[in-house]
Formats: sequence, C-alpha cells, structure tokens
Amino acid sequence: MKPAELSQQLRRDSGDFLEERRGIVVASMTAIGCMGLIALYQMGAKGQRGHVFILVVQQLRFV
Repeated sequence: MKPAELSQQLRRDSGDFLEERRGIVVASMTAIGCMGLIALYQMGAKGQRGHVFILVVQQLRFV
C-alpha cells in the first residue's frame, strides 16, 4: 500500500479500530489538559485573579 493510500484510509475510514484510536487520542488530550490544570494549581495559580492565563503563556514559551 502506498503512503498516500494509507493516509487517506486512516483519515476517512470509520472502522472499529479507527474509532478506538480516535477515542484514545481524545482521552490523552483530556488527561494532558487535566495535568496542566493540576500543575497550575500546584504552582499557586489558584486565587491569583487572572494570572492563570499569564502562567499558561509563560509555560508555553518553554515548550
């Protein structure tokens, strides 16, 4: 199978296997978001009145 055919198949097909993979991606992204919120809480972002956004931007600069 050519790479272009495989790419199209993975993007457009709707088999059980692909739905499970997409579910894993959604679960992973949710976990990443939760871990980010926990990290902000542990850094003391809670109660800083709007400084959470600034902390997020500062963290993104180092990624």
